Amino acid sequence: MRAARLMFPAAVLLTAMAAAVLQQASRAGAQAARPPGKAPDLAKALWVWAPDSTVGAGAVCFLRRKFDLASAPVEATVVLTADNGYELYVNNKRIAGELGYDRQSWASVERFRIESHLHEGANVLAIRGECLGGSAGVVAAMYIRTADGKGQTLVTDGKWLGSAKSATTWTQPDHDDSLWKPAKVMAKIGGQPWGMLSVPSRLTDPKKLTINRGIPGRRAPAKAQFTEPPDDFQWPGGVVFLAGRAPVHSTRAQTTKFLIGRTESSFEYDTPAPSVSGYQLYALTPAEPDAKPRLLLDAKAGLIASPICSYDGREIVFAMAPAGEKFFKLYRIGADGSSLQRLTEGPWQDYDPAILPDGRIVFASSRIGSREEYHGNPARSLFVLSADRKTIRPLTYHIVADSQPRVMSDGRIAFVRQDNFMERAKVETLIHAVHPDGTAGQTLVGPDRGAIRYDRPTGAEHPARWLRNYGFGSPAPLPDGRIACLSNYGPVLTTILLRDQVRRQRMPSEVPLFDISPMPDGRLLCSTPRGVLGIVEPDTGKAVMLHQMQGQALHSAAYLGRRPRPPVIANMVSAQAGRTHDDSGFLLCQDIFNTQQVAGDWRRVKAVRVIQGKPLTLRSARHQYDHIGTEGVELGTAPLAPDGSFYVRVPADRALAIQAIDAEGRPVVNEMSWIYVRPGETRSCIGCHNPRQSAPQLNGRMVLAAKAPPVDLRGGDQPLRFRANNAANGGVLNLQFDRFREVAGIDLHRQGAFPRGFVPTALPPGRPAEVTRLGKTIEVGRPAEAISAIDRLATFRDRAAVPALIKALGHEQAGVRRAAAMALGSCGNRGAAAALLKALRDESPPVAQAAHVALEHLTGQTRAFNPYGDRDRQLKQAAAWQAWLDGNSWDSIEKDLIARLASDDPITSHLAAEAMGHVGGASAKAALRKYLESSRKDSLVARLAAIRALGHLRDESAVPLLAKILETNTVKRRTRAKGSHEFGWAA
Repeated sequence: MRAARLMFPAAVLLTAMAAAVLQQASRAGAQAARPPGKAPDLAKALWVWAPDSTVGAGAVCFLRRKFDLASAPVEATVVLTADNGYELYVNNKRIAGELGYDRQSWASVERFRIESHLHEGANVLAIRGECLGGSAGVVAAMYIRTADGKGQTLVTDGKWLGSAKSATTWTQPDHDDSLWKPAKVMAKIGGQPWGMLSVPSRLTDPKKLTINRGIPGRRAPAKAQFTEPPDDFQWPGGVVFLAGRAPVHSTRAQTTKFLIGRTESSFEYDTPAPSVSGYQLYALTPAEPDAKPRLLLDAKAGLIASPICSYDGREIVFAMAPAGEKFFKLYRIGADGSSLQRLTEGPWQDYDPAILPDGRIVFASSRIGSREEYHGNPARSLFVLSADRKTIRPLTYHIVADSQPRVMSDGRIAFVRQDNFMERAKVETLIHAVHPDGTAGQTLVGPDRGAIRYDRPTGAEHPARWLRNYGFGSPAPLPDGRIACLSNYGPVLTTILLRDQVRRQRMPSEVPLFDISPMPDGRLLCSTPRGVLGIVEPDTGKAVMLHQMQGQALHSAAYLGRRPRPPVIANMVSAQAGRTHDDSGFLLCQDIFNTQQVAGDWRRVKAVRVIQGKPLTLRSARHQYDHIGTEGVELGTAPLAPDGSFYVRVPADRALAIQAIDAEGRPVVNEMSWIYVRPGETRSCIGCHNPRQSAPQLNGRMVLAAKAPPVDLRGGDQPLRFRANNAANGGVLNLQFDRFREVAGIDLHRQGAFPRGFVPTALPPGRPAEVTRLGKTIEVGRPAEAISAIDRLATFRDRAAVPALIKALGHEQAGVRRAAAMALGSCGNRGAAAALLKALRDESPPVAQAAHVALEHLTGQTRAFNPYGDRDRQLKQAAAWQAWLDGNSWDSIEKDLIARLASDDPITSHLAAEAMGHVGGASAKAALRKYLESSRKDSLVARLAAIRALGHLRDESAVPLLAKILETNTVKRRTRAKGSHEFGWAA
């Protein structure tokens, strides 16, 4: 029997369908329609990650927070976000999930009501975090209110539990998480790299959130999705480009270029050559898809690279290595293909030209003549060819690699800088900028890591991805002042306008980008990894195909036609600069304590040391990875003024780095970028790696250090030299640089020729003889020789140097007196106090301030003292110092230091241990032994200070204890220590 056929009127069907649609819509929008509830306090939350999870592309972590409720809640709201995404579960119920590579995914906070999923008794909030590259973190806050009106807030912090792996039951309240570890705190709210977040006023609709694991700039689509141009599309008047993509090397040494995805940009590029080169130079005029390109030049078996057009559109400048020649040279050719002319000569690589507004040509070259510090390949810096094409002068003196210069709309030069430091403490690339005279160097876009976490019990810093994790290239300055570039984040746009809180944002693009270059109207010319030319709108990402050739990869497109000429920035450097060896400049810091590196022991910081990285000119091996580093040259030390400022004179056109050091001369916070100052230039900063938007405080007061002449830190006569070749990555806060400065000293102990009849098995003269020799040099040598001798004695920290240093406090030259006062901080004893008290009255403020630093260090006291600008105040405060010391015996000072050693504050204990090593007696020895015998291990550097103090006090009773410490901390088998703490890495 046939089944009966049911018939419904159309109106009934439509009504049922409408009801179903409305029901589905109401469910999807239920979250958004509900009252948002009370907003949790996200400002109290911390960015967290699982302690055993990695970071970077593909990393995941699992986080749990269990809590009990006395009764079912009447209101519960959670807010959260994650870099790059999350899945949120409440008592095994999936609430929402979002994942995306763009900034919006983690910069936008989501808000959900969850009381219906909570109940009386045990509950759990579970979050799965996922990272697509770069930084990783999860941040959340939850507010719960029960029927009795009581409210509580839970935030992500170290009380959460985390794991890199999970079982299927990990989202359930009764899951066994006993083996999970406390979550690792990545940053506070507002910390780098995320900055401040805002909580939305409305609830988030989970249905509108998406999961997208695509990584722009790394995983290119199979096919470029160009947009069909509208009828009124504005095509450029002309474009030049290269056809054919040559291999980077003719050998197998491909790993000398570590590419960023499928772009021409790199994390590291060791070869002194253009990042990409081709075989034929073409012009497309008009630049439209149907136009036929004109061949301007065929290099045949040679190579052509980096074309750029003049402002009037009449000529093209480019680099070419003609067939049979080994070096790239600069050439020019008319826009019509006529009048080919060679512009540079010599056995150097000259490439990446850009035309300056005054007619000069800036370009990258290996003419600097040294080796880069990582793999020992020829270094590259920027040079300038004069407008008459007759003279070439250096513009930058970078000891690694500068390349791809581009002229910005304000007349400055943006370029790619390979930012290595001390061999491989850091290896990455960034976008830098200078004026056309090389002054005012500034990083425009880079990693901007922010605060480095410090593990005080081990003296180690937490890994901050120093080796080939961050890279930026293909800079394209736009007419509005922004810079577009390609990076490990994908295409990005950056601006340094103070009104913009976001300095770097990801640039959308419908097509994968291999390289980019600017057009006068603000759009970008580009090529794809498949070699198709296009035009991209940087704000929308819309891309239109411009040209392609069958079987030929096209790239290096540049605008051909008239374009605005940027303003000419006046030259501030003398024409004679660089022609002598004593050119100098000045560094002025307004407050070194204004910093992002808040984890450092800043209370120990009393001075700055400037070091020079002197590059090598030869490499030691034919292997492509030489790891040669540089020769570190210690230029000197300057005390900080009471307001944290310093003002120093330093060598010009040299690679410099700054260390914030304590009164013992040991680094506390290290700068990890080479900086440069041009002859006569004064470079100033507001703080030490302070936020970019910072400005000087309007307090009406002049920076104290600027009230005195600059401290001369040009190295003296024979400065201390050491092997600036780091053992591992990092070094902002750990002990690596301190170790290499002394353990890897090149001439810390000078060894002359052995006398006739010397017995080879006898011990060399050693440090006592060297201390005597240096003391004699201070007495009879020239001021520069005396300063070098004093700085070397400061490194020895030998109390036998005190008489010579006290005598140097009476030298006629202020630089010698200042160096002697600083050295007494590391070498001094009770006998130095009287001379230092007298030096407090010195008419040179840096000398008096150095004496104050030394006295504070030797006595453990903190007293008001300011010798800058007000002579009467200085003398009164010096008299107060004298009165205090007269009223306190050394026994009472020692007793006070012993009490400070027992302080719960590790920095207070550290400073007390160091002071006791200078002025302590029998009681101090016993207290130091007790400190080391205790189970207290809250500061490795403090324990090291106590060990050194016992050595300086020659405490024979400490020998068994020191032997036990040595035995306990000696690795007896071939194995890697946990977390590589021996290299200063934290687990």
